[in-house]
Amino acid sequence: MSFLKRFKNHFGNKLLIIAGLLIFSSFLVTAQYVNASSQPKQVPIPEPSSEQEFPDADFSMQLKDMSGKQISLEDLKGKVIFMNLWASWCSPCIKEMPSIQALYDKTDRDKVAFVMLSLDENDEKAEKFIKKRGFTFPVYRLTKNELPGLYQTQAIPTTYVISPKGKLLVRHQGMADYSSQDMVDFINEAYQQ
Repeated sequence: MSFLKRFKNHFGNKLLIIAGLLIFSSFLVTAQYVNASSQPKQVPIPEPSSEQEFPDADFSMQLKDMSGKQISLEDLKGKVIFMNLWASWCSPCIKEMPSIQALYDKTDRDKVAFVMLSLDENDEKAEKFIKKRGFTFPVYRLTKNELPGLYQTQAIPTTYVISPKGKLLVRHQGMADYSSQDMVDFINEAYQQ
């Protein structure tokens, strides 16, 4: 009898059980990781009176809205800017959008500008996605396909909050819940500073 046959006869059923347990346990670990990472996080909000130094924002970005109207990020200076990098194929982006819509609905457009920056390659796809889901916040695309270095990221969604004085107050990578009263208060306080 060959070694492989003896091995199989002696360990076969035991190995099958062990392999099954290993596969099942790896499934459980993976499921726990996916569930943990797919839950929205609280955005770390800096204290308004913080002595923390914030970097200057880069306003060189040229944008166009869904109707084709072009603006510069510079045009929004003087308001709090809530900028979110997203794509219609990004599951965490999609999951956080209702909370961004809730924040948008709770803020004063005269004081806060929303820049929902689509990274979709196709403008029509992004527009259809937004209309289908009933979101009303403004959606933009880059007029040039390059983000300034300060906003380069390896992950989406990524969200930035820029003060009216041009300071980058928040940079958050990953999905988050933006609908909290703490976030609304933070946005309002950022405008007052």
